[in-house]
Amino acid sequence: LGLTVYGNSEWLNCTPFSNKLALSFNPTILTKRSDLEDVYNSSRINLNVSHAQARGGLPWRVFDVMACNGAIVSDFQEDLNLLFPSDLEIPTYKSPAEAREPVSYTHLTL
Repeated sequence: LGLTVYGNSEWLNCTPFSNKLALSFNPTILTKRSDLEDVYNSSRINLNVSHAQARGGLPWRVFDVMACNGAIVSDFQEDLNLLFPSDLEIPTYKSPAEAREPVSYTHLTL
């Protein structure tokens, strides 16, 4: 689907599990707010993957992407239901396998 992964080099640890995912890693370090805004706005979809230790709450990325008027698909967090009204639906997934469906649908409809 044309995935580009931004983040730290820890993403390269996925190589034994998925060469395609590792090859999608872009090592560009985004340090300025304007760099992030450019990525969020130029991406058809912004995929939120929370850290494994995150239990509840939402990463700032969710709010940053929405503030930039970008499209987001996020891993499911209970707090999504608490913080956003029911008429604001954020596509979510509960497992890596489930992530493909909302991303594919959103990718095709944008």
